[in-house]
Amino acid sequence: MKKKKRAFTLIELLVVIAIIAILAAILFPVFAQAKLAAKKTNSLSNIKQLALGGIMYTSDYDDLFMVTEVCTAADEAESGVVGGGCGNGVGWLDRYSDNGTTSQGWNDPRLRHNWASEIYPYVKSYGLYMNPADINLDGAGQPGTEGSGYSFNDALAFQSSTVSSKPADLIMFQGEDANYKEADSYPDVYGYTSGSDNAQGLFQNTGPELDEWNTPLPYGGGISLCHDVDVSELGDSFNGGDVYGFSDGHAKYFKRSAVSFEMFGWQSVFPTDPTETNVGNGTNEVLATQAHMHDYTAHPTDPDYWGTWGNCDLSQM
Repeated sequence: MKKKKRAFTLIELLVVIAIIAILAAILFPVFAQAKLAAKKTNSLSNIKQLALGGIMYTSDYDDLFMVTEVCTAADEAESGVVGGGCGNGVGWLDRYSDNGTTSQGWNDPRLRHNWASEIYPYVKSYGLYMNPADINLDGAGQPGTEGSGYSFNDALAFQSSTVSSKPADLIMFQGEDANYKEADSYPDVYGYTSGSDNAQGLFQNTGPELDEWNTPLPYGGGISLCHDVDVSELGDSFNGGDVYGFSDGHAKYFKRSAVSFEMFGWQSVFPTDPTETNVGNGTNEVLATQAHMHDYTAHPTDPDYWGTWGNCDLSQM
């Protein structure tokens, strides 16, 4: 007599499927976190190499950090040329090293000075500039189209590497929200040294400065003025935090809320008044040591809500 073969019943199959679904629900988030952790480690390595490249640059250039160029009249006249035009007019720092549309990226030889091209001879890898957590925009990262997902602290531009007594606390690079063709600088220095083509230390505003609402800023002439340290483009590549490279060459991960304005070389800030709809109006003045980057998701319809203006003086750290 033949032995009857036993098959799985429908209930047994459903139980097995349910168990597999439960295990998948448990494990998939773990896999996702592991993948994100791997990207964070990769990004930490990238930004450390960029910071070391910046330090090596100073050793060959009279102990000075990379230059960020001021927009000249000739630059502004080139509005129809790749890399030409400055957007904000003569005298403004060119925060972006590329117009983001037609050039090959920050390494286009027609562009003005930018930090990315200046440290490339020391890092020798375009891949180090790309943030693994980010999407690529405008073809950034494609062959022949260099881009970057990291931003340079413009308060360091053309400054001595010994100007601060706390190099281990002074941010040189930070992650941003996407890989752009530009080599961005945040925060950027506001105002300039008259008659200069390049950064001449911290730029000094020489008279009354107006914000974008034509309201006088609460500063007199002759101080060092920075803005836009705390905007949505920065510091949120990995679960509300990002990797940072410091002027002594080390790199570390921080939550946005753990990063103080002092770490960018600011001595005072004028953060957004929560009751206001604009920024830079001089309300709620607090010391940089007490002011930290915000959770910008509190104002998702206004990504620059937390933009700030402040006095940046590395020598006072």
